[in-house]
This record gives sequence, structure tokens and C-alpha cells, in this order.
Amino acid sequence: MLSDETSCNACDRSCKDKEVAKMDATASRVYSIDIENLLMRYNRSRRFNTVKCDYLHIDEGMCQIVFNELTCTKLKYIEPYDNTSGHHEGKRIHAIKQMLKVAELLTSVPTIKNYIVQFGQKTVLFSWRNPEVDEPATNAAEESMMVFDEPSKIAANTTLTSMLPDGFIFVQQLYPKRFAF
Repeated sequence: MLSDETSCNACDRSCKDKEVAKMDATASRVYSIDIENLLMRYNRSRRFNTVKCDYLHIDEGMCQIVFNELTCTKLKYIEPYDNTSGHHEGKRIHAIKQMLKVAELLTSVPTIKNYIVQFGQKTVLFSWRNPEVDEPATNAAEESMMVFDEPSKIAANTTLTSMLPDGFIFVQQLYPKRFAF
């Protein structure tokens, strides 16, 4: 279970659990690093106060490294939107920027860069929970209808894919689906 304390504390709903993402790591042991807290601990210059993702996941076989941003937010805030305070890029774009900033920070250290390059798959994972569609399906019919609540696939969205450095892929995970290692 992965949770995002910041999102949960700001939320006006009282979810039964604080879970934002689920992982399936049955094929390999996965190590998760709370990169947000790690950077806060060693961030003496305070340069990375708002540009850090939540987790870094590494599988034991060094096949996959995942930069993971978690959020619990309404669908209308995922895409770019306008409100009385102006135009906002949307949580998805903001999350990708956060994950890429952490990747840039880590790869600026040659030893860490050499380590990251070894992974066969490098992923930026946007895990989010929509509090408006929070109740789990109670039967097979409801479960199949939940597909229509999912945001559209964005693999063909060149705006997002052009933001990624070579070798990285973008994956979006909508709770309660599991991300498989």
C-alpha cells in the first residue's frame, strides 16, 4: 500500500484507508525509497521543496526503476484547467515535471547515472486516486462499467512523451488498479 499524506490531509473526504496506489511485486522483490522525505532531509539549500516525486522503486533484478508520484484528486484537476486564480497545468503534467526533476538530480551524479542506465525499463509512474469514484465495485457488472470512469489513454499524447528523456516511459495508474513489476 502506498499513500500520499499531503493529498490525504488536504482532502475533504474521509476515505476508509489512505491508500493511493497498489503494487504487484510477486515476480521480484521491490525496494521502495521515500524519495520525498529523503530529499527533504538532505536538502540544505531548499532548492527541491516543490519539485520532488514521492517514491523511487527498484526491483531486485535491476530490470525496472520507477519514479512514482502519488495523488488523490478529482478528475477535473488532472488535465490543465482554469479557475479564478488563473491557468493551471494540471496535476499530471506537474507530476511528470516532479519525477523528471528527481531523475535529473540523481543523474547529475555520475555514479548514480551509471546505476540508472543499467535498468532495462525506466518508468515515470503517475498513480492517482479519484475521491469522487472511491467506492469499489460490488459485482462484476459494476466492475466492467468502471472502465468508463478511467481517463483516456495518453500513450499517443506527444506533449507528454516528448517531455521524457530517452529510455523513459510514462505510465498512469488509476486506483484501485495495480502496477505490476
